Parts: sequence; structure tokens; C-alpha cells
Amino acid sequence: LWVERLIKGYRAGGVAFFRAAQDEANRLSPSLGVVVFQLRRLTETGGGGYIKAFTTIADEVSMELEARAIALSKANSARDNVHFLLGLLALTLFAYMTNGELRNGLSSPLIQMLMLAALGIVAFGYKLMTDMIDSAIA
Repeated sequence: LWVERLIKGYRAGGVAFFRAAQDEANRLSPSLGVVVFQLRRLTETGGGGYIKAFTTIADEVSMELEARAIALSKANSARDNVHFLLGLLALTLFAYMTNGELRNGLSSPLIQMLMLAALGIVAFGYKLMTDMIDSAIA
């Protein structure tokens, strides 16, 4: 959709349109900004060598986008695994709480503090893992 507007704008405004489109493209995505810059330079200078350079850059941007898609897929898989393990932990805690004999063990202040510390460690670990996943795909 955005590319269609870019083509229509170029047809209507010529090379000058690419200057305005460059700012918008950079805000949307650095990769899109590179493509618009290359298109602008191609229309300004032309030449067979420039077409080869544009094709090379387009291939590299395509590979980068493919790598990002793969990384995002793996990150989502890792996040799903973490959520599954948290669900198992919650199920185990629920089973522990519903068993009368085991629940009596929670009356000890030491056990309560250890459980609270364990929940804090789990929360910290969850935050750390999600931050690592987010930074890996950014």
C-alpha cells in the first residue's frame, strides 16, 4: 500500500517526490529508507552500474528481513516455552495448595519466606528472559 503511494507520487511529482518520501520511509523502517534512497539515487543518476548496485542492496535487504523473520519466529517459540513452564509451575503450586498435608507445611514462617523468595526469583527470571528475547529481535 505504501509502495503504491510511492509509485503514484513519483509519477506525479518526479524525483522531488522522493525527497519527501525519504523522511516518511525512514520513520517507518530503516530498511525502507535505504530502498527509497536507492530509488532516488537511481532516478537522479541512472546507469547500468547503478542498477546492479541497487539489485545487490535489494538482495541484502531481503536477506536481512528474512533473518529477522526467522529470529522473530524463534523468539516467539522461546516465549511460548517460557509460558508453558510458568503454567506447569502454577499447576504444581495449585496441586500443592489443594493437598491438606502439604498445605500445613506453609504455616511455617520460614517456608513462607522461602516460597516468596522463589516467586521473586521466578518473576526476575521471567523479566530477564523476556528482555533478552526482545533485545535479540529488536
